[in-house]
Amino acid sequence: MIKIEQIHLFIIISVFLLIFDFFGLLKDFTAFADRIILPVKKEVYVSHLTVLNFGQILGNYSQIQKKFEDNQKLGRSNEELSLKVKLLTEENTKLRSQLEAPLPSSFQFLPAQVISVSRYMEVAAGTKDNVKPEMVVIDGVSLVGKIISVAEGRSTVMLPSDPESAVPAKTTRGTKGLVVGRGGGLVILDKILQKDPLFLEDLAVTSGENGFPPNLLIGKIINITSDDVSPYKQAKLAPILDYIGEKTVFILTSS
Repeated sequence: MIKIEQIHLFIIISVFLLIFDFFGLLKDFTAFADRIILPVKKEVYVSHLTVLNFGQILGNYSQIQKKFEDNQKLGRSNEELSLKVKLLTEENTKLRSQLEAPLPSSFQFLPAQVISVSRYMEVAAGTKDNVKPEMVVIDGVSLVGKIISVAEGRSTVMLPSDPESAVPAKTTRGTKGLVVGRGGGLVILDKILQKDPLFLEDLAVTSGENGFPPNLLIGKIINITSDDVSPYKQAKLAPILDYIGEKTVFILTSS
C-alpha cells in the first residue's frame, strides 16, 4: 500500500522535474524524465484549461443565462405554434367533413372547440360569436345537443344523456318516441306505443320537432323493454357519438 509520504515525495520530485525541464536541464535525461513529466504535464494542462473555462463561464454567466432563457422561450413558442397548427388542421378537417355531410344547404355551421365534458359540454363560442340559447349542436349528421346557456366566450350544451333532456325522435322504420337521458351516459328511447314496430339495431333520429332539425342521428337500439301492462315500451340506445372524445363541434346558427 502506498503511503502518504511516498505520494508527497512523488509530487515534490515531479515539480522539480517540471522546473528542470522548463529550464532545459533535462535534455540528457529526456527519455527517463518523460515517463514522469508527461503525465504530470497533461494533468496540469487539463486543470489549467478547466480553470480557464470556468472563469470564462463565470464571466459570461449573464449572457449564457439570457441565451438559455431565450432558448426556453423559443421552445415554448414552438410548442404553442405546433399545438395551434394541430388544432387548426383538425378543425379544418372537421369542417370539410361537416360541409360534405348530407344536410340542407340552408344550414350554417359555426365550429366550436370543446372545452370540457361532464354532465354538460362546454364549447369555446358565445355571445361574441352570436351564439344563442336553443341553438342545436351537431357533429356531421349526429346530434350533440342543444345550447342552454351562453356567456361572452363560451356556451353550455345539454347532451341527450342528460336527465333533463327530451328530444322528439323516430326510428328509421318511422316509429315515434322520445329520447330521454337517465344520467351516467344512459340514453333511452321512450313513449313508444306497444303496437309500433321496434327492432334491435334500428337507428333513432330526430323527428324534426321542438327546434331540432329532422334526421340527426342519436343512437342505435341495443335493448328493448316491453310488458303487457304499460301502454308504452322503451329501448336502450347506444349513443352514436362519444361525447367525451369530441374536440370540435358545430353550432347550427341558421336553418
